[in-house]
Amino acid sequence: MASVTLNFKQGRQLPDGWVRLTPEIARQQVKWLFRNVDKAVYGNRYKRSGRKTSRLVVTEGMDGSTRLHAHMAVGIPGNISPVKFLGLLENLWSRANWGYDWGDLEVCESLDRWVHYILEDGIECLDEENTWF
Repeated sequence: MASVTLNFKQGRQLPDGWVRLTPEIARQQVKWLFRNVDKAVYGNRYKRSGRKTSRLVVTEGMDGSTRLHAHMAVGIPGNISPVKFLGLLENLWSRANWGYDWGDLEVCESLDRWVHYILEDGIECLDEENTWF
């Protein structure tokens, strides 16, 4: 497992004007990230059989109390080394429209402790759309 924290840009200048980050935009960016991760890792198996990396995604800051960011526990597929997988995540996030920086990106030594930490604000922060087991 990898422990991952993604930070989002809080706003972007688009042709229509300034757009502030919303929870829906954040969810769409996480969806974009994993669609590209799954394509890179599984190739045609992603399209044919719906093969996906396992992940638990929690979004924090939706109430405006802190910068909107996402914590994740992501399964490292067996067909790629942990170092290459973390590099893939980092490379893709750096190309994301709303990607800002990494707060954390490492192989998880204690999954129980990480899951406890990312769910500390309660299950209502769980991003069900992007969580996959």
